[in-house]
Amino acid sequence: MKRPFALEGKQIPYSDELVKQFNTGEIFKVHQKEINSIDFSPDRMQILTSGKDDLVCVIDLERREIQKKFYNKTFQVENAIYTHDKSSILCSSKIDCKKHYLF
Repeated sequence: MKRPFALEGKQIPYSDELVKQFNTGEIFKVHQKEINSIDFSPDRMQILTSGKDDLVCVIDLERREIQKKFYNKTFQVENAIYTHDKSSILCSSKIDCKKHYLF
């Protein structure tokens, strides 16, 4: 299911045509393999990524730098999302179908 995002207070559904109009703002070379998921913090000031390299990463958009980075060799994080509070994230794995609070 595609989640709509807000632009100037209006929710806009994702579409291929919309994404093709985006310009590259910044490139962060963090993951060594494919990225599984990307999520914005509730205040839209951070990006949370998870990848097939077992890395979960928090990127500060205002400072344009990696804020937190950790590897989880116990289970491959398939999806990482922020909770209602940007200080907590929820990760899930296809391997054990469990959800894990990482921080």
